[in-house]
Amino acid sequence: MNEKVNRTVKVTGGSGARHSFDTLADQIFVACGRPKRADLNAKTKPKSSKPKTETETETETNMPAGLTQARRFSVILQDLEKYRNANGGVIDEGYRNVWLHFYATCLTHFKDTSTIGQDIAKMAEIATPGLSIGEVNAIIKQAEEKAKLPYSDKVIPGGRYYYKGETIAEALGISSKTARSLGLKQVVPQEEKRRRRATAERQRRQQNGAVPRAEYLADNDTSRSQPWLKYGLKKSQYYVRRKARTLQDLIDD
Repeated sequence: MNEKVNRTVKVTGGSGARHSFDTLADQIFVACGRPKRADLNAKTKPKSSKPKTETETETETNMPAGLTQARRFSVILQDLEKYRNANGGVIDEGYRNVWLHFYATCLTHFKDTSTIGQDIAKMAEIATPGLSIGEVNAIIKQAEEKAKLPYSDKVIPGGRYYYKGETIAEALGISSKTARSLGLKQVVPQEEKRRRRATAERQRRQQNGAVPRAEYLADNDTSRSQPWLKYGLKKSQYYVRRKARTLQDLIDD
């Protein structure tokens, strides 16, 4: 679904291969005679006191600053429960396998995963009735294997799953309206995330003394309204009198 035009589109060709942003950007930079992104970042970022090993550099990708992964997936789990409760405690058909997979993924990020298989099976009986034993066992087996891996707060290829909240929202068909009505914090569509960021930035600016654009233009759009003509003054004289707060004297006279 192309959300900009609100219609269904389809892929008509291509290999299906995925290309990272850095790879495509590097090709453009090299064609323009510029350094690659890694070279530019090396010049601008401060050197770490403890350099990474070659293995760490190749296998880890830093996540955005903010919540730790354990805390983030704890919040995602709360969002998944809000979504389930809003559906009467049972996930709609067509989303049950996906929802249970995300639920299991959250559990793999918890400190104690000793009963992860039992916890997933118990939730499957409650939230995803109708899933076959094979489907549930496949999710349990995958979660147990992931939970045994060394924990890292960074994305490691072959490690635990690190889904973005917007990816989960898209997979479950959660709209911006639903995310707002349920008070979801992490499982939020990209459109809603942008709206929340804009709202937060607007509030931050207002707290720092910024004024709405309409109010600013009303107070500062003097080049268009030319208020000095009202007083029969030149532009420079108007600003001198305005600064001295003597414009009212001209009206009184």
